[in-house]
Amino acid sequence: MNKVNICNHVIEAIRKHAQSFPDIEIYGWLLGYDYKNQLYVVASIPCKQYTVQSKLIAEPSQEEVMEISKAIPGGIGVVGIYHSHVGAVFHSATDDQTVKQFASVYPYFLSTVTNIEETKYFQLKDESVEELEVKYYKETNLVQTKFITDIKVQIDEDSLTISQISSQIREMFENTKIISTLIVDKLIENNIPLRKIENKDCFVVLSSFQGPIREDLGQIFRLKLSANFTLHKNLQLNEISKQIIQALIDDMYYQLGSSELKNKELLFPERLELDVDNLIWKFYINRQDKSFADFVNLLIFRLKHMSFQYKKQQSKLIKEYIQL
Repeated sequence: MNKVNICNHVIEAIRKHAQSFPDIEIYGWLLGYDYKNQLYVVASIPCKQYTVQSKLIAEPSQEEVMEISKAIPGGIGVVGIYHSHVGAVFHSATDDQTVKQFASVYPYFLSTVTNIEETKYFQLKDESVEELEVKYYKETNLVQTKFITDIKVQIDEDSLTISQISSQIREMFENTKIISTLIVDKLIENNIPLRKIENKDCFVVLSSFQGPIREDLGQIFRLKLSANFTLHKNLQLNEISKQIIQALIDDMYYQLGSSELKNKELLFPERLELDVDNLIWKFYINRQDKSFADFVNLLIFRLKHMSFQYKKQQSKLIKEYIQL
């Protein structure tokens, strides 16, 4: 990896997070992608659910890591971590071990350490973790797109648990491919650059879901799946087809995992989408569930630290998305 590029608002958000907790360590994740041998960090998300948090250490809960992986848009992922030090900025032996552990999965994993006044960056090189220089940039060269599909799935009467329904849909997806794409009712070629479809919903047609459905052969369920993507503008649609299908599978599991099955009818949760710092985050929630208040508190906390312009957006976001 030749260069590491970090968007300006990311480092501002990290410093803001650290300033809010000056006497204890904070922790968070860096989101981004690699393109043409360069790493781009486009967003950060702060940790709120800790197993340990003190002046000397901060460890996030695994549950929060799983929640983040569900909510982030396709095309980007966790490419690093950040944490603060109360005092001097350095990379400890424990920090080195953390980077080596993550680097076994993602070789260019980035570790950021700050004490507000000073911020340093570290990456595994050969067998040791070394400090490196990074480049800051103002705007991300990204395109946001939403790929949507409506599917009808026929399930045998004997397979009417959510787990069995999910498994059968997964099998269908594994044998499917995107055969065409619609943008505002207009058929397009799959090899067009993504910048041609920026900020538009794309309706994908899947091959495996086009067969005839007989009403007498089993229960029919209809799902509207949506895969949010944040990708480099110069990519072509056919380059991410597999990613789109995997993201639709993930959305299916996420949606059904929050659904209920009553009297052979699927009751779906409410879908919330949030556009913060040019990333579209999605959540499935049940407003009647007792955990909704916890969800709202967590979301407000994240918005305060994720968005550098949060003060301007606060009342609008709470009114539009949270509706308290």
